[in-house]
Amino acid sequence: MSDHYAVINRLGNSPRDSAVLEVAGDAEADVSFSVFSSTGSATRSTGSIKPPSFFVSSPNLLSSATSDTALVQASYSAGASTAVLRQMSAGGKILVEVRPFDPQIARKFVFPLGDIGRGAWALVGNTALPGTVGTITLRYGSSTATPVGGGTVPGRGAVAVPLTVPNTQVWLECDAPVVVMLALDTGKVDEAWIPPIG
Repeated sequence: MSDHYAVINRLGNSPRDSAVLEVAGDAEADVSFSVFSSTGSATRSTGSIKPPSFFVSSPNLLSSATSDTALVQASYSAGASTAVLRQMSAGGKILVEVRPFDPQIARKFVFPLGDIGRGAWALVGNTALPGTVGTITLRYGSSTATPVGGGTVPGRGAVAVPLTVPNTQVWLECDAPVVVMLALDTGKVDEAWIPPIG
């Protein structure tokens, strides 16, 4: 079994019209898709990976989102899988690889941040059960720099943490297992999945 988590959003000047998770796997099996609300409850749907394509796509996940940012999940019941998040708006489409999730290492993230354009955010989704609040610590530059905030993220919830310092290294840590994506508004919102470092 493998799980893929991502954060969908309606940030920026060209908010998304749709967001789907596309999943591929080598064995015929069901894939469960979930969109979590800010309270941790989920709207679920199911699709099946079958030959000859060994591929399935979720319905529009944004239609079930109850806030501007939401944690989403694809759970494949038969071993290893790959996934892509496809988000579309009038300004174009964005494809983001969504790697299999490992809760044992999903607490510390580091990434470069150049020009922040019209706005930049760390999209943080807490994969822990509802009631498990994660505390986010944000630093710019060194891993030993003074924390500059971050806030909290509820279990099975998602938040957009503003990133305000350009041309720096960003350190983000959380005491709960999280998925992190970088969103950058340059007239349209581009995104990247940030892998954990431990």
